[in-house]
Amino acid sequence: MKYSYSLLIREYIYPEKVEYDDTKLFQLVCPECKEPVFKVKRDDKINYFSHYKKKSNDDICNLRVDSKNKNEIELESKENRGQNLKHFLSVFKKYLALNETGNDKIINILEGILNKSKGINHILDFYIEIVKSFDFQKQQLFDCFDDYFMDITENNTKKFPTQLSIDLQKNYAFDFYQHLTSEIVKDNLKFLILYSAGFLTERISLASKIRRIERWEKIIVDIISKFFLPMSIDEANNLLNYLKEYKFNKESNFISENLLQKIFSEIYHESLGVLLRLPYFEMLKDTTISKINTISNSQQ
Repeated sequence: MKYSYSLLIREYIYPEKVEYDDTKLFQLVCPECKEPVFKVKRDDKINYFSHYKKKSNDDICNLRVDSKNKNEIELESKENRGQNLKHFLSVFKKYLALNETGNDKIINILEGILNKSKGINHILDFYIEIVKSFDFQKQQLFDCFDDYFMDITENNTKKFPTQLSIDLQKNYAFDFYQHLTSEIVKDNLKFLILYSAGFLTERISLASKIRRIERWEKIIVDIISKFFLPMSIDEANNLLNYLKEYKFNKESNFISENLLQKIFSEIYHESLGVLLRLPYFEMLKDTTISKINTISNSQQ
């Protein structure tokens, strides 16, 4: 691959311009499929970017080279110089946790649930297949959040003081949305969805202190609480079937939706809000500082 795309700089990057660790620092991805890439350097002359190993046959990308033989793949793996996919993906979780909760304790909690519960992974896989079927453009996804930005601006005028900063934030959020829906980044998308589900229940709980919450809100809190408990695949399927069959009563404003659609749409909305809240400018600033420190240390 002749060039990559930086999710933080929002520019196309050539391999000659970056070092190995820059792939993580600047969140370099494939320009087409938005999967993470790593830098390869051959004989100090040939530089290019390469995809990580495919996770499934569904990982289709015109810029992915599948004609490499086993020896070439092993050679690339040795030459990636520690550009570990796990390290790349940890950046998103770190900033989500710090921005949303003020510390990174939530990372171990959510990762523990995802590692131990086959049931919640089954539900999230089902959810992700629905999300990946969407073909939304940026305007369709985030322009409906204009009131949301107004609320944030009123509470913190320095965060989004101009329409330009709001537009940039939407652009960042959309880039990361496309990135997260690529197959190799599924673990990060699961992390986002599970966090958003928990945040939704917290928001409903806070709302109950100032108003009478709706019956569907109480049901959603009860259902989502099950996501955070150990669950088998059979139990997950039983829960999914229950949600599909449950219909809102005639007094509800959501007669056309079953409970599964309602819960998924609410979680989806919250996850988009999380992406809009991520401190992309802070991430870029921290990246720049980290790069400067690395250069300074290497020159000493």
